[in-house]
Amino acid sequence: MYPFRQAGISLISLMIGLLVSMIAVLGMMSLYSTVVKSTVQSTRDARIAGERSAAILVASKQLLGAGYGIDATRSDDLLLLTEATLALDGDRGSLSGGSVVAGNGDGNALIWRARPDGLNSWCSGLYASPANEQVGLYLLQPQRCGAVTEPETWEVRPLLMDNNDAADERSRLPVTISIKSEECTVFGIAGEGALYASLSTTDRTGNEVISTTCLINF
Repeated sequence: MYPFRQAGISLISLMIGLLVSMIAVLGMMSLYSTVVKSTVQSTRDARIAGERSAAILVASKQLLGAGYGIDATRSDDLLLLTEATLALDGDRGSLSGGSVVAGNGDGNALIWRARPDGLNSWCSGLYASPANEQVGLYLLQPQRCGAVTEPETWEVRPLLMDNNDAADERSRLPVTISIKSEECTVFGIAGEGALYASLSTTDRTGNEVISTTCLINF
C-alpha cells in the first residue's frame, strides 16, 4: 500500500500543454496577420485601379473637345511631346523640354487647340509623368492662345497621383499618350475623324489598360 501516492498532472505535462497552446496561438496570430495584410492590399489595389479608370475617363472626355470650332489640322492644332517635364508650383506648372512627335507615335504630353465659344481660341492639354518622375496624369486647364506652341505655364488639375502604396512597381507604371492617323468614329455612330488618341497604362497584374478616343474634329 502507498498511502501518500499523489494524483493529477505533473510539471512536465503542464509545460508541454503550455507549449502546444502557445504554438496554436502563434499559428492563429500569423494566419490573422496574413489575412489582414491580404485584405488591406486588395482594398488598396482596388482603389488604385478605380482611380486610374476614373482619371483616364475624365481625360478621354476632355480629348473629345480637341479641335472643336476650328478647321483643325494635325500639324497646327495638335502637339504631341515626348520626354517633356512639368515643374509644379502649387496648382500651376511650367511645361518644358521634350521632342515634338510629328506623326504617329507615343509621348507624355498632348496639347490641343479649340474654339468652344465660337469666338476665342483656347488651348488645353494632358501631361503624363515619365517613369523617372512622380507618376501621375494631369489636366492642363484651358487658357487663351493663338497656337498650341504658345502656352508654357499652365494651371494644373491632377487626375492621377503617385501610387507609392501600390502592391509592386508594375502598379506604378506611368500613362502613355499615343496619336495615330486612322479613320475612327465616336461610339461607332456619330461622325468620323481621321485621328485617334490613346491613353494606356498597366494594371497590377501587368495587363495593359487602353482607352481610345476618336478626335472627331480632325
